[in-house]
Amino acid sequence: MEKLCIILISLSLIVSSCSNSSELSTNYDDGSVMERFEINKDSLKHGLYTLYRPGGTVAETANYTNGVLNGERKLVYENGNDEIIEQYTDDKLHGVYKSFYPTGQLELEMNYVHGVIEGKSKKYYESGKLSEEVNFQNNNENGPFVEYYDNGNKKWEGEFLNGENEVGLLMNYNEEGTLVKKMMCDSMSICQTIWTLEKGDITPIKLFDK
Repeated sequence: MEKLCIILISLSLIVSSCSNSSELSTNYDDGSVMERFEINKDSLKHGLYTLYRPGGTVAETANYTNGVLNGERKLVYENGNDEIIEQYTDDKLHGVYKSFYPTGQLELEMNYVHGVIEGKSKKYYESGKLSEEVNFQNNNENGPFVEYYDNGNKKWEGEFLNGENEVGLLMNYNEEGTLVKKMMCDSMSICQTIWTLEKGDITPIKLFDK
């Protein structure tokens, strides 16, 4: 998202006569609204927050409860399409996170649990076809993963351990979906080819003497 160059010129306070909340707005030097939000009696953000670009288009919306993020936060491209949609509980990411291409097509979807990425993450090509599926545990890639060509066929298939470290059997496919190579990866993520479509079984090189 573009970094906004913010020039604070004025601060207006509109006090509601029927509640304990107040609405604040700040302006750019051209007079357009920069941001608008409510505060509670302790001067903490409480309720809907909206950030605008110069000229008035919305750049961000979020929800606050007593100064901390709670609920949906959304970043918006200049063309009006969603850029990022995320969920918060007590100022921590919690729930489904989505990012989008400027066209509006979903790019990435993952799940947070109290600020930590958990479960299956999915990436997509701008065409909408699935690009990658990865399992996360405790903020790291852990478990099975699959990468796809943009025609929908598998490209790579294997398993990650504590990040993008391949372990165990790693398989590579061509664009037609035919398995063309097998590799075996050790605990240090050093992978050696053990089979190819052309040559069949291949004896791996002995890297270290026991």
